[in-house]
Parts: sequence; C-alpha cells; structure tokens
Amino acid sequence: MSHITALDTTGALVLEDAIGKLEHRGIAVLMSGLRADHRRRLAAIGALPVGGEGSIFAHTPEAIAHARACLPDPVKAISR
Repeated sequence: MSHITALDTTGALVLEDAIGKLEHRGIAVLMSGLRADHRRRLAAIGALPVGGEGSIFAHTPEAIAHARACLPDPVKAISR
C-alpha cells in the first residue's frame, strides 16, 4: 500500500469489505507499506486484518517471506 497517497473513508470501507470477504473464506490477509495515517484510519473502523500487527509489514518482501513461511511443507504433508 506504499503507493497509495490518500485513503478516504470510502476507500477504507472498500478495503474493510474486501478483507472481511477474504478472511471469511479462510484466506489470510497481509498488508505492506501501510502509512501511519492509513493504519489509524483502518484501525478506527476495524478494517485491519485479523492477525493485527502480525499481518502488517513495512515492505512487501517481508510479507511474502511471512506468507511462504506459513505454507505447509509439501514433503512433510505427503509423508504423513
């Protein structure tokens, strides 16, 4: 989200809806590059991902590394 310069209430509500729908389907939502003012606006309406601070990363590569670490190891899954 580092390329987003303005986040008004409508945008925050759209994000809240999208995050809610994804999480309802069991999809983890991670955010990166979230500016402090945007974070405050999203927090104020309860639109941050369920994982809270553990789902918010300063940079996209960190979020991707976290997502990859959460995936099951395919070799272990097959051997069970």
